[in-house]
Amino acid sequence: MKARVLLVNPSHPESAGYFAPTMHLGLRYIAARLRQDGAVVKLLDGDAVPLSDAAYDAALADTAPHVVGFTATHLTLPLVYRMASRCRERLPQAITVIGGHHATFADRGILERCPAIDVVVRGEGEETMAELVDRVSGGSFPQGVAGTTTRRGSTIVREAPRNPLVNLDDLPPPARDDLDQMLKAPRAPAIGVLTSRGCPNACAFCSTPAFARASGAPAWRARSETAVAAEMAQLASHTGTRARLFFSDDNFIGPAPEQYPRLERLAEALERSCPGLRFEADCRSDALAAMPDALLRRLIRAGLDSVYLGLEAIDPAGLRQLGKGVTPRRNLMALKKARRAGLAAFRAGFILFHPDTSLEALPLNLKFLWRYGLTTYWSVSQRLKLFPGTAMASRLQEEGRFKPSLDHTNVYDYVFRDPRVGRMAASMGTLAERDEFRSSPAWVDFLMNLERSLSALNMDAGARRLRLVRRGMQGELHRLAMRACDLARAGWDEAAFSRLAERAAAGLRARADAAIASLDQLARLTGSGAIGG
Repeated sequence: MKARVLLVNPSHPESAGYFAPTMHLGLRYIAARLRQDGAVVKLLDGDAVPLSDAAYDAALADTAPHVVGFTATHLTLPLVYRMASRCRERLPQAITVIGGHHATFADRGILERCPAIDVVVRGEGEETMAELVDRVSGGSFPQGVAGTTTRRGSTIVREAPRNPLVNLDDLPPPARDDLDQMLKAPRAPAIGVLTSRGCPNACAFCSTPAFARASGAPAWRARSETAVAAEMAQLASHTGTRARLFFSDDNFIGPAPEQYPRLERLAEALERSCPGLRFEADCRSDALAAMPDALLRRLIRAGLDSVYLGLEAIDPAGLRQLGKGVTPRRNLMALKKARRAGLAAFRAGFILFHPDTSLEALPLNLKFLWRYGLTTYWSVSQRLKLFPGTAMASRLQEEGRFKPSLDHTNVYDYVFRDPRVGRMAASMGTLAERDEFRSSPAWVDFLMNLERSLSALNMDAGARRLRLVRRGMQGELHRLAMRACDLARAGWDEAAFSRLAERAAAGLRARADAAIASLDQLARLTGSGAIGG
């Protein structure tokens, strides 16, 4: 029997209209691996194309799958429960499976919470799902599959871990069934490509190292440079300028300096296969700071034009508490190095609020963000999510400051060491419900990219005009956050904060109107040839 499989990534409930379409690569690698064995696979990726209840129900009816596989975060897990229950009602014989980082570490709780889910896949899913689907296609329930957690009667059983996939090049390229549909979206999609898996570091808030251990895999391993370049060339040819390509690795640079030769070979392969390519990559600040200038220039020639730097904090205590293993000086070195090289280093990971944040550290971090042009709504409101499988979650449980729910979806329910910080974090977080704040990061991102483009074309007057608007937006957010710090020091006044937020929202609306007016003026001047230095 040829197995029929439906793979589902629910639409993120907070992402509609605010984030570019992208792809869940883990689910897509599984789809490709199952097709390699002859399975008929239908893919529904809500990160790529918004997924409605009606579309899911129609796929159930049309596909009549033997296996329905889900992936989920803490936010989408309740959606998966409902979807699995609807599958059980309509197709009671179908096997329902869930996997991913969250499910790997909350496997028992998920099975206890949702009777409609049959199996949890722990760790990397390609080979585990291949064996599971093969068992189902042979007419048996997938008991005893390595790397799974299942029920036997009323008992939940964790099977032995699966032997790891050693060579990532053994995997087929990820399925990209809906790429053409993504390219028709109003906002240009961000298309990810994997060059490696894992991370050799041990940040206290990150589950990536534990996920690798759950998979029995090395802490970090890479694909061959030729395979990566071939995939990038194919995508670049297909998407043209309608999409943004990026390397979606947890740690693109890898364990330096032994990976420098790999990066040299990758740059050479990209230059040869994809002339004119532009791409972004995520990296740690210490890895970028230590990278030889010649190697960075080589990657830039190959198309690297933007980096997402995992800074997380600038105060020494915060960096220690987060387990970053870097110093403030290293963060500054990386930022300045990226700027000197011409990279758009304004994209940075920053965790302003975490369980041990001190009130004294907040202004220091906020001033750093403002000085280096990194102020966005997200950077001044980001609160650490306490994910399962992380060292910080374990520590806070031991300290009695966090009690996870059965399926560990209560990632914000920890106790701040300083309750004044917790109060400020909660109030800043509620502003995400307002469009002025939720849309502001996209405005800042757009304006900064356009500034760089105009400067490259020697259209300096236009670039300066847009910079004033962008810095005005960032200034509204900076002033709000700094005044919120004053409120926190004074013991907090929610009514006063609401007034501050109203003024900031009005300022952001005015700045957005100014941005639109500047863009209209820029279009007119460009058309007349009147703009320049």
